[in-house]
Amino acid sequence: MSLPHDLSIMSINARGLNLPEKRSQALRDFRNCKASVVFIQETHLRGDTHPKLTDAHYPTGFYSNHPTSKSKGTALLFHKHIPFVSKESLTDGEGRLLVVKGHIANTLYTFANLYAPNRAQHRFIATCLRKVMGFTEGTLIMGGDFNVPLSPLVDTSKGTASHPSHILRSIGRTLHTHRLVDCWRATHPEGRDYTFFSQPQQSYSRLDYFFMQHYHLHTLKTATIGTATWSDHAPIHITLTSQLYRPASFSWRLNDSFLANDSLIEDGEKVLETYFTENATPDVSDAVIWEAHKCVIRGHYIKKGAELKKKRATQISDLVRQISDTECLHKRDMDPAHLATLMTMRRSLSDLMNTLHHRTCLQTKAFFHTHGDKSGRLLARMIAKKRAATYIACVRDRKGRPQYMPPQIMTALRDYYKQLYSLPGPQTDKTRQTLLDQIQTYHSKHTTRKLSEIDAALLEDPITEGELSIALKSSQTGKSPGPDGLPLRYYKTFRTVLIPHFLKAFNALTRGETLPPQALMANITLLPKEGKDLTNCANYRPISLLNADVKLFAKVLATRLQPHIPNLIHCDQVGFVPGREAKDNTIRALQLIHEGRLSGRDFLLLSTDSEKAFDRVNWDFLFASLAHIGLGPQMQSWVKALYTEPSARICVNGVYSESFPIQNGTRQGCPLSPLLFVLSLEPFLSAVRQHSDITGPVIGTTQHKIAAYADDLLFFVTNPRVSLPCILSTFKDYGVLSNLKINFGKSNILSIQTTDAQYPSHLQQFPFPISHTKLKYLGIWLNVNPAENYRDNFAPLLITLQKDLATWNYTHISWLGRVAIIKMNLLPRLLYLFQTIPISLPKQFFSTLKSALIKYIWRGGTPRLRFDMLTRRKSQGGLAVPDFRRYHIASHLLRILDWSKSGVRKKWKDAEQAALKVPLAALPWLPPAQDKHHDITSPYTLATMAIWRLASKTFSLSTFPSPLLPIVHNRDFALGLQAGTFCTLFSTETPRVLHMLRNNSYIPLSELYNTRPPPFLLSFKYGQLRHFLRAIPQQHKLVRQLTGFEQQCMMPNPVAHGISYIYSLLQTAAADTPAPFMGRWEMMLGMPLTEPQWDKILDLTHHCSIASKVQEAAYKVLTLWYRVPTQINQMFPDIPPICWRCNEEEGTMLHIWWSCPILEPFWRTIHAVTSEFVDPPIPFCPASMLLHHTSISTRTYKRSVLVRILNVAKSVVPLYWKQIVCPSLKVWRSRMEDLHALEQLIFHATDQTELYTTIWSRWTLVTSTTSFKTIMSTHRD
Repeated sequence: MSLPHDLSIMSINARGLNLPEKRSQALRDFRNCKASVVFIQETHLRGDTHPKLTDAHYPTGFYSNHPTSKSKGTALLFHKHIPFVSKESLTDGEGRLLVVKGHIANTLYTFANLYAPNRAQHRFIATCLRKVMGFTEGTLIMGGDFNVPLSPLVDTSKGTASHPSHILRSIGRTLHTHRLVDCWRATHPEGRDYTFFSQPQQSYSRLDYFFMQHYHLHTLKTATIGTATWSDHAPIHITLTSQLYRPASFSWRLNDSFLANDSLIEDGEKVLETYFTENATPDVSDAVIWEAHKCVIRGHYIKKGAELKKKRATQISDLVRQISDTECLHKRDMDPAHLATLMTMRRSLSDLMNTLHHRTCLQTKAFFHTHGDKSGRLLARMIAKKRAATYIACVRDRKGRPQYMPPQIMTALRDYYKQLYSLPGPQTDKTRQTLLDQIQTYHSKHTTRKLSEIDAALLEDPITEGELSIALKSSQTGKSPGPDGLPLRYYKTFRTVLIPHFLKAFNALTRGETLPPQALMANITLLPKEGKDLTNCANYRPISLLNADVKLFAKVLATRLQPHIPNLIHCDQVGFVPGREAKDNTIRALQLIHEGRLSGRDFLLLSTDSEKAFDRVNWDFLFASLAHIGLGPQMQSWVKALYTEPSARICVNGVYSESFPIQNGTRQGCPLSPLLFVLSLEPFLSAVRQHSDITGPVIGTTQHKIAAYADDLLFFVTNPRVSLPCILSTFKDYGVLSNLKINFGKSNILSIQTTDAQYPSHLQQFPFPISHTKLKYLGIWLNVNPAENYRDNFAPLLITLQKDLATWNYTHISWLGRVAIIKMNLLPRLLYLFQTIPISLPKQFFSTLKSALIKYIWRGGTPRLRFDMLTRRKSQGGLAVPDFRRYHIASHLLRILDWSKSGVRKKWKDAEQAALKVPLAALPWLPPAQDKHHDITSPYTLATMAIWRLASKTFSLSTFPSPLLPIVHNRDFALGLQAGTFCTLFSTETPRVLHMLRNNSYIPLSELYNTRPPPFLLSFKYGQLRHFLRAIPQQHKLVRQLTGFEQQCMMPNPVAHGISYIYSLLQTAAADTPAPFMGRWEMMLGMPLTEPQWDKILDLTHHCSIASKVQEAAYKVLTLWYRVPTQINQMFPDIPPICWRCNEEEGTMLHIWWSCPILEPFWRTIHAVTSEFVDPPIPFCPASMLLHHTSISTRTYKRSVLVRILNVAKSVVPLYWKQIVCPSLKVWRSRMEDLHALEQLIFHATDQTELYTTIWSRWTLVTSTTSFKTIMSTHRD
């Protein structure tokens, strides 16, 4: 629902906005005034670089600044709820004129912002108007500071003006010529008010104006002059009638800060306990009691919020009212006493606003202190492209007509989504029953996998507190709540009170109760799809926000059901199935393309795109799917409860539509939806597999017909003349029952092999675009020629990464921040390709990538640490910068692990295995000399084997011979080529040497063979096997312990986080020597440090603070990052190696950081301070003060103020780099107090008050003592 919304326009001379406090005051004032458009003059921002003036409420801004100096400057800001679509802008290049034109709700406006000089105003205005009038389209609104009272008699307090009369007459004629009318004077023909007070002249004048052409003046509703508060000019306001609309009611959400306030939490607990005690009665449904509690808690917090807001705003509003009253009195009588009072109150208001700003800044600093330059949302937003404006200016309705008016835009979008979520179904009971019968028949024929009775019974158990607690713990906070406004953090905060009633309400659903309609409401926010026609309703991505309690309930159900999904879903489907990944399909497709090229048969790939697949699912078909897989009645009732009369409303430009029912589709944002979708799609995939006329390539004993990642389907088609029509027929049969609809325009055929001359023309009969070179599937290009995989996929990605790194070269991102960006952004993109396209990559790829990384990390400068040093793990002295060559090796070695796992079936393994004569599990462990006899034709198997042979030696992953040496399929052991006897004897498909060994000796045949005595032939073969093994050189390698990689190969289950595990093995093997800086430190300190001591130093270096910048500073000291005079002298011999402070001794690292006579008093004072907090004191030596090498336990040290004192001290020293003065203790003390304030905020916000007390409790006490003051006074700055 919505109401008419006027266009509110504001103009003010800001008199400079370079101070962050003033910008904060200004933006706060704009919000309080509810200004739609803001004209600002005298911004004093420089053209080449200026601070950010926009914020979340005013995201769109236009500027005209002086190119080189901080003078003049104009700006136009537009509120986020104003659907302004810019058409063109004009500036004068000097910061005095800014004109922007564009549409607001199909109305064309031109906004002209002027800042006139204080002389020759008539010439300036005439010149500007000539430009403006030639530029203007639509309604012109011209405003700004004209620096002249147009009618001195009524526009000044003295009734006169210092400007010559000819200037005023000239301005009047110019305005009259262009039919421009003074808006304030038009609404106040006899009024007197002013916008500026001149201290030298002790007079008021009206210098700020809005003008409109007279034939648009009918849209003007009001014009007012405000009160001068934070600027020396008063703001002016006008309101215009518009076709905009505002929400009739606003969507409420609980302020997260309330859940960090102990007193408000305590109040909330009391309200909840009282409510449930008074209302939990048997005659009221548990679901209704649960849903009604939200109204109670919402009302409670609305009241508390209003009280807090009123308390905060009272002081400011009272001051503003007093300033306004006093200003009116001064304008009337010009009493100096009133002026003095006015100035005092304005200063008080400014101080109060600055206090609020500083508090906000401290909170912002605390946030950046915690999250800055770390992998996470903050860093991701810093490098993300600016999101397109979410307001919608125009859409086309069902008939294709463009709609610009907000009500019509809302209607068009609501109708589109109402139709999408309410697809037409059977019109009568008879046709509905016929459809239900057809669905049952379809499932009976094609649903072949079912739950066991035991599994189905386990799923029927009531939801337990343990399950709900796990769901709560694993759910992420910080996400937008649903229509009820209660975020997930609310349920985590009040879990003790809420969990029992949550369980009662949702377990009651199995007894026939239903959830109230409000519980199943969803808010839909629309995000534009990049690069699409945004007038098409289908080109917006709907983001549904469900209520957090419903999502928790669905998460519990999904967690229960997920372990059973692999048994219910065929391995053709890899989307949303635990243990399956996109690479399973892409590697399979690549292998089949390779085999298809050699087959000599017609072969193609068909990739299909489903139109809104998740949103179109027929519920009758979905529920029938659940019944046919064997879900019990209670589990079915829980799922059906989520789909009983749900509804949604869409948010368009801040306004919510009326709700509409949802009658099909899985709920977006629901944790259960992906599982329900793949279960509903499985009968179709089964139908394809069962259809005898749909044929695919047969590799070995396996026929490959289809691969699926959720609704992304890829068909492998042979005999297309017969198969393609059958595929379309199968789609049609399934679509009639389930609502699936194929988007033929986005589906594609890739022709792999053609034998029939009529084949190309035959394909034209089908409604799919045809390609003969490549096809995109799951984000990668599948090329007919496997040799082109690098060119199509890796080469473009490399170019993209280089461009991204160049774009992200922001100065405000620190050294460690850049490393975090590489880990967070580049690594996942490259790992995806490494795993989905297992090919060998040229050395040039990795060398180019490495060069780009080095250039980015060091901002184009000379590296101060070797790249291989940076790629070490943090525990090895590095920064864990990804080594992409090793990650590429790890991705191939993970395939070796997959080859070894016989318990998990993957169809790409079947395809690769069919092309080999030996088992994949045996291939890596056979003698390297036999590789040429294996007839490996697959380029992907060859690539993996080549990398394995090199990596196994380089990184000590295995040796030859290995305990994993196969007995069978081994050409060196002829009997092993006849595998049957030995496979039976050792009860495994791939008998290995280790199966014969126990405690470094061979297991007797009598223990291996249970029947006594063993047959003579078996004893003879066993003897031959022992003879063969004893003849192998280097016997000790056969009986050695398994390496970590070999152990994983023998494990039955896949390793969790396989890539990370293998990469860590490679890193450990590569960094087999201590980091170079360790030896240099030991030499400088004159003392050796043991490995455990270095481990502790490295741990404290990387975890001495929650702030990334503090960690960076500590790491720079540890790795000797700073270039001291002795180093500079080695690079530039003309520069002396003498210390720049004392100018006496050589400037070594230890001298510059520790022993310089000028610096030593600083460290002695810091040590004396630490002695006040630690008993006994830590040693006064560089190892303790610079490297955190103490006898204190790591946990205690991290939770002490000592580490903070030393961290801050080390951060002060570089501030005085290349200066002859000693670092300032005042600066150190100031930084300590800043850190104290930040951590106080951080620890209280994260409910770590006890930790804050442990760390900082003595700081305030000690710093106020006489002994501390005496220590500080001994060293004067």
